[in-house]
Amino acid sequence: MPSPVLRLLALGLFAFTGTCAVAADEPAPSAQPTTWGWAETIKLMPEETALKARLDTGAQTSTMDARNIVRIKKNNERWVQYDVMVADPATGKELRLPFERKIERVLKFHSANGVERSPVVLMDVCLGNKVYREQFSLRDRQAQEYPVLLGRRSLEHMGSVDSSKTQTLAPSCKP
Repeated sequence: MPSPVLRLLALGLFAFTGTCAVAADEPAPSAQPTTWGWAETIKLMPEETALKARLDTGAQTSTMDARNIVRIKKNNERWVQYDVMVADPATGKELRLPFERKIERVLKFHSANGVERSPVVLMDVCLGNKVYREQFSLRDRQAQEYPVLLGRRSLEHMGSVDSSKTQTLAPSCKP
């Protein structure tokens, strides 16, 4: 016959597992994936504007479609003014979202036009349920299907990419 202590432990274990089973039936909050699809939706923060993004392990630096890029001096520092084109959720019409950011560095790259330079700025973006502060090279990508390209520097702390998946978790960050 089991001792009273053993019966008490068994009863406690039964009560604990019963509680866990009830808690498991409740909906859990969406966990942040560790593996993303090759195409995801991100949100610019704090504006909460959605943009399509391609997760590109072949690119080192992330790039964002920017128009009307103007370099300026502000407080003796290099800054840039630019527009990000977004779709109005109600009408689908393309809208201009103006930004002004400090230039973190200048990216030099080779293109069909020769050597080009692109300003790199910090922007907050939401992927899944987490906000990331990332460096983005600003370039005109209007001919591309995806206005944002997330490169390896961003992906190394966001997670890995599975080329068989897309849209794994909608952005849900709040400002």
